[in-house]
Amino acid sequence: MKKIAQVLYTIWVGFWFIFWMIALSPFIGIPLFWKNGFKKSYPFIRLWVKILSLLTGIRFRIFGRENLAGGKPCIYVINHTSYLDAPAIPAIIPDPVKAIGKKELSKVPLFGQLTSGFAVWVDRKDAASRKASLAATRQVLESGTAIVIAAEGRRSWPEEGLLPFKDGAFRLAIETQTEIRPIIIKDAAKLMPRGTFLVWPGIIEGHILPPVPLGAEDSIEGYKAKVRGIMVGAMLDCLYPK
Repeated sequence: MKKIAQVLYTIWVGFWFIFWMIALSPFIGIPLFWKNGFKKSYPFIRLWVKILSLLTGIRFRIFGRENLAGGKPCIYVINHTSYLDAPAIPAIIPDPVKAIGKKELSKVPLFGQLTSGFAVWVDRKDAASRKASLAATRQVLESGTAIVIAAEGRRSWPEEGLLPFKDGAFRLAIETQTEIRPIIIKDAAKLMPRGTFLVWPGIIEGHILPPVPLGAEDSIEGYKAKVRGIMVGAMLDCLYPK
């Protein structure tokens, strides 16, 4: 019976996801016709997420808003456990951002086209694609826009915890002298775990951590270890609050 309820609920979520994606597509799709239009259409991405939250009971609780970059260029590094991390990003970050996304998602009909204005697509298995995405994200930062990167490179299974980080976000930070602001997304995997498309309602928490200082002598490995250590500590604090 519980499984049937979950399947029906997932259908309900899917219906409203597609309905409002189509209803808001003229506004979300502005970047398809205007290269820099994503800043105008980002509020409609946030509206899409807000409407879905109200209709489906998937809520977002945000902590540490004082640590947001306030529209200034920075690199937000998130943990990645669920497809629900994607709607969590605009729910957590009010100012326009672009995110590194898997190239496969760009091929999803309508969704891929509409979200292309908010993403830098990358094929992580292709070295040339990774290099091109790094150059594209550098341009995003230079234009004054923040970027979101899942430094683990893939979604983790619940038992894996925070996976080892890839170099890309930290190489970008050092080359552009841009500080990293970590974000912990908590409980998304409880509502939609990796390995299934079934969803449950509930609360997803977004914990925005203070920026991690970038020292003049920091290496990629050193800065990566510093950021990951802070995120591991914050995740433990989320699980076992004092």
